[in-house]
Amino acid sequence: MAVIENKEGVGALAGIAWTPLNGTDLSPSELAQVDGDVDAATSIAEALLEAANGAFNLGWQAFSLADLAEGAALGERGLLERTQLQSTSPSDSASDWALFLASVLPNGPDMEESMSLAAWRRLADDLQGYAALQASRRALTENTRAAVTHSNGQWFVNGQSLSLLDLFTAVRVNRVVNLEEQQLMIIDDIKANSSLLSAAQEWLAMIRSLSPTGDNSASIPSGNRDAFVSKWGFDPVIFLDPLSPALVFNVPTRVFDFDRWINDIKAYVDLKDSDNQTLQLELTRKGDRQAEAIDEMVSFANKTSQTGNRMAGNLG
Repeated sequence: MAVIENKEGVGALAGIAWTPLNGTDLSPSELAQVDGDVDAATSIAEALLEAANGAFNLGWQAFSLADLAEGAALGERGLLERTQLQSTSPSDSASDWALFLASVLPNGPDMEESMSLAAWRRLADDLQGYAALQASRRALTENTRAAVTHSNGQWFVNGQSLSLLDLFTAVRVNRVVNLEEQQLMIIDDIKANSSLLSAAQEWLAMIRSLSPTGDNSASIPSGNRDAFVSKWGFDPVIFLDPLSPALVFNVPTRVFDFDRWINDIKAYVDLKDSDNQTLQLELTRKGDRQAEAIDEMVSFANKTSQTGNRMAGNLG
């Protein structure tokens, strides 16, 4: 399966594409700005929800930011139990809030604009969404920051809003890609081991063909070693145990040394063959997990579609 990197970001998945979910590349100054905006939006949203609840308890139908400031000055704690327009910093005022709302929301109210309690709750919801959206721009760290955030049923990644299906797909596609990369690494290891096995078996056959019998001696031509190094790119000495007799060339050698070399090479072959069997099992497991991830994507997409159709039918 060909998997390419998604250059457009989450929310623009035209096909199966790997999508980084680690925030955006913020400079220190940009990160400081995002941190401030997230804290301010979160605090003001909480304060507005408290204000709406307090206003409801007082029988109010609507209020403005100026009303909150006046209420706080008059000590009306029923309207703002906790904040007194100072949730984000002691220097905040109603005008500060109005400027902030105008800068982050398309239709932020001014100080004097009176809005219904439901409208203020919707605005608080918008602020919470804005805070989650901005927070999703921050890279994942050891703190609570994360590039995937959520607010009131909406998900955000890398400064973009997206559906749960889109997020699930992105996460699972990334898992598929990671598993595929792991499989490729395992395949490379298997190929490397197989090459070493072929080289060892070739050297073993040559040693056996030269091995003397009885009390005779034999030598290994240095040209054999040169040809091996030229073909395989490494010295055959890697096949031998360090405690075995040193590999010598053009020197008459007794059968005992040949037997030690042969046993060392056979042990090396068995070790690499065992490594390949283990790697093959791991490759199969990775392939099974990859297939499961793909099946999960298909199943989740089908269930999401069926749930949407049922909800649409019930609402109709």
